[in-house]
Amino acid sequence: MADLFRPATRPQPRTATYEGFIACSDCDALWADKLMQQLERYYADKPAEGKHHFFQANKDESATYALAQTTIGALEASRSLIVICSPAAATNYQVNEQIRAFKSHHPARPVFPLIVDGRPGDEERECFPPLLKFELDADGSITKGPLDIEATDVSQGKDEPGRAAARIASNLLGLSSDKGAYSAPRGKRRSPRSRLASLMNLCIVLGLALIVVRSGPTTNEASFDRTLYLAAASLARQRGRRLTTARHRPPSSGSSRTVSRYFGTS
Repeated sequence: MADLFRPATRPQPRTATYEGFIACSDCDALWADKLMQQLERYYADKPAEGKHHFFQANKDESATYALAQTTIGALEASRSLIVICSPAAATNYQVNEQIRAFKSHHPARPVFPLIVDGRPGDEERECFPPLLKFELDADGSITKGPLDIEATDVSQGKDEPGRAAARIASNLLGLSSDKGAYSAPRGKRRSPRSRLASLMNLCIVLGLALIVVRSGPTTNEASFDRTLYLAAASLARQRGRRLTTARHRPPSSGSSRTVSRYFGTS
């Protein structure tokens, strides 16, 4: 345990910038890989100085006691630290040293703990690495703690991994942290007024459809399709996008379409 509190080598400044550094043990590498893939989706339209927006240390480094220079540089160049927490991570030297290096250089930058196994404070299945619980000075020495840690827990199905990735991305991108911001990558949260307008449009569609059905069997299908098309176009304008010509062209007589197809739920 004494080795865990040995100050890490101070890194040299690097020009590359990462949105986050993912710290994990070898046992949790699969979790880290999946999380990184999901996080990268939120930055698909943002240029990266390197190949990725997030950095994950080489798995071979866990067998050594000194952080690689590439890892040290990436930690210094990261806007945040994401720690995959588990009993394996809690006793992993590399994970603790990565936390030390990041906290000592960036005391004000965010740290996102993600629990994938174990329980905080459990004597046998503690999931938090020791240095995650403390504040550190520039030399990597403990100055304050233990701290109250707010972590997302995806172990045993307590939360969805995709939702956890969305929560991290929304914080880094400066978006709202409420549930509405987690629905889809690169999406925009819809305002209550926009949702009300969409609901009113749907009510109009259903009313018009009922009138069409009662008007007679000869023109029901074509008129109903036309009604759905116009309603879909109205909804698209509300949402700030255009209907694609292949999927939403005006229907011709005799065509057969469904509500789910027009409203993008099929």
